[in-house]
Amino acid sequence: MKNQNMSMQKLHFSTRINAPKEKVWDTMLNDDTYRKWTSPFTEGSYYQGSWEKGSKILFLDPAGQGMVSKIVENKPYEFISIEHQGFVRDGKEDVESEEARSLAGAHEDYTFKETGSVTEVLVDLDTNDEYSGMFEDMWPKALLKLKQLSESYKRNMGKISLNAYLLFDGNCREAMKFYQNIFGGKFEAQTYGEVDNSCPAAMKDNIMHSSLMGGEADLMASDNPNHESLGTGKISLALSGNDEEKLSKMFNDLSAGGQVVIPLEKQIWGDIFGVVNDKFDISWMINIGAAKT
Repeated sequence: MKNQNMSMQKLHFSTRINAPKEKVWDTMLNDDTYRKWTSPFTEGSYYQGSWEKGSKILFLDPAGQGMVSKIVENKPYEFISIEHQGFVRDGKEDVESEEARSLAGAHEDYTFKETGSVTEVLVDLDTNDEYSGMFEDMWPKALLKLKQLSESYKRNMGKISLNAYLLFDGNCREAMKFYQNIFGGKFEAQTYGEVDNSCPAAMKDNIMHSSLMGGEADLMASDNPNHESLGTGKISLALSGNDEEKLSKMFNDLSAGGQVVIPLEKQIWGDIFGVVNDKFDISWMINIGAAKT
């Protein structure tokens, strides 16, 4: 029940999104996309807890300050209701202070209505005069980001991805860590032993599949189970851009322990270009174009 000592008002916001309600729901509630669409409120906003009915959930900023809330209703892809109960201050939950009690019972509801290929999202929330102006400014911006994120899937539908897939002879993990130091990104790997307990002992720690994603270059790789050369087919991996400092460093880092085939220098067509075989015998072509003005 709402605290009657607090003068509440109800605010309403909505947006129409060209995406199925399931996609919009997932975009709104999944951790990675939640952080993106809520950035107009506070850059780095996130939640801790569960969206399941009856669960406690904390809505926090990067400093760990925020709100203590409860999910009072969750009808998947249709409706979710949040009841705010207090604050998080300096890492401690406050539901007893006068300020916290004045917030108790305030609701924030999301409704999803699908008509044809369009989903309408309606946001209804309780607030007071202190925060109403802020919400009236920020909620439309947040819903615009939600719309952009939800609709982005259409631009990728039907698109075929082409990724470099590298094969190594037992040193896949070492190689991918080497590339991670150069390109950054998140490295994930699964061994043959994790997938098949009956595999030969010598293969258990070899990499069945790994990926390096989200850095300057996306790569996938594994240890070749057949221990047979598949042939290079005269294939090189190409890195290109106009950041001379960054690409020059990559060229130098890749050449450590490897062999420079063509020095990185200006070519007749006007770009800076070079070729290097790294210490894992992977060929890389680096092309640095002129920066656009």
